[in-house]
Amino acid sequence: MRQIKQSQPTLREPGIHHEHREELQTIDRILRENPTIFQFVDQDLKKNTRYSCAGRKGMTAEQVVKAALIKQLHGFSYKVLYFHLLDSRTFSEFVGFGMFDSVPRRSTLADNIKKISFETWEKIHRIVMGVAQKKGVEKWTRIRTDATVVASSIHHPSDSSLLWDCVRVLTRILNEAKALKPDEIRFTDHTRRAKRRYLGIINAKNAEIRQNRYKDLFRVTRKVLNEAAVAIGVFRDCIVDCPQGDSHRKMQPLCTELLHFHALGHRVLDQATRRVIHKQSVPSQEKIVSIFESHTDIVVKGNRDPEYGHKIYLSGSNSGLVVDCIVESGNPADSQEFETILNRFGTLYERMPRKLVLDGCFASKDNLGRAKSMGIEDIVFSKKRGIPVHKMVSSTWKYKCLRNFRAGVEGLISYLKNSFGLKRCNWKGFESFKSYVLCSMLTHNLLILARHLM
Repeated sequence: MRQIKQSQPTLREPGIHHEHREELQTIDRILRENPTIFQFVDQDLKKNTRYSCAGRKGMTAEQVVKAALIKQLHGFSYKVLYFHLLDSRTFSEFVGFGMFDSVPRRSTLADNIKKISFETWEKIHRIVMGVAQKKGVEKWTRIRTDATVVASSIHHPSDSSLLWDCVRVLTRILNEAKALKPDEIRFTDHTRRAKRRYLGIINAKNAEIRQNRYKDLFRVTRKVLNEAAVAIGVFRDCIVDCPQGDSHRKMQPLCTELLHFHALGHRVLDQATRRVIHKQSVPSQEKIVSIFESHTDIVVKGNRDPEYGHKIYLSGSNSGLVVDCIVESGNPADSQEFETILNRFGTLYERMPRKLVLDGCFASKDNLGRAKSMGIEDIVFSKKRGIPVHKMVSSTWKYKCLRNFRAGVEGLISYLKNSFGLKRCNWKGFESFKSYVLCSMLTHNLLILARHLM
């Protein structure tokens, strides 16, 4: 009989029967059968950590890898990851935390996961691809390749917002510097005035008012940059006079940070002056779109709006796995990257695919001849661009079949972006950006491989 409320809950079984739990168990078995994965990760953890015989034990290499996989698999933040490792029996069992083990806090989880280098993620990817080949899941006969953009974690760049960022960040550092040297470092806090000008530029009613407010924001930025230059000089003199003192240890990182943002501030001021005052067009490779993620590129594809991040080249197979991923800096033409993609594939797998399908932006007669000379039987570009079908494949029917096969890479990219966090990278720095992309790709591959083996 149905009741309104259950007075006493029944005892639960130690395990649950669910498809996702079986997927995680299969992933766990793949990782445990290849212990060299954890050895590579352990080297990274030891390289970036000061070990001591005393104190609490840190996370094991196995726990770090599995925590990273859970995070990317479900799109968790570190705060939410910490909660689920505490709350979920399935997740805690997968990562390797027992009933009475304390789960590391979110800062510890973030610190350990970020220590895994890009090179290590690549090594793990190669091991997983070796498992896929050994199990008969992957044969590398048909490969489809396309490019996409992964966004950096920045706000939409504008000249006024970048200038405001420079003023507020340099002022914050100068406040910290003044606490160390109150008698020698003196400056005026211009953040309130700079923020007013920044908001005034956004809400300006006409171009003349906007121009005048820009000029005042330029004056404020120059003042802050000059004050930062004076503080850098003071710090350098103190470091030279007392190279071994306690103040040196405090001033050195502050001076390095001040130098970094001071140089970026000059670049931002220069490009804003050229664009706003002199009405010049600044080339995209010379632009800076963020002082926090200065590695960010401006990527323009066709007539679409510009994207801010990095272009990546993904190669997928008919098994659903991503067999290779290249993260590029700058905005190279896709046709120029064709040779790099082929050479890298040959280096990784010591073979070439029998059939290769790419987007029309890769098409050129030189690329077609290069692919044929490397042993690829059929190569198809989704747009012919003046190349006859019989030069690419033996029949029109085969061309249509392979062109339809290429469309699956669009679904693969969409799946990676929506389910594995490849839409936007939240890790700081270019090396961490590459690690994030490889971590997402590896998580996807392990899940797909587990589903093949279940």
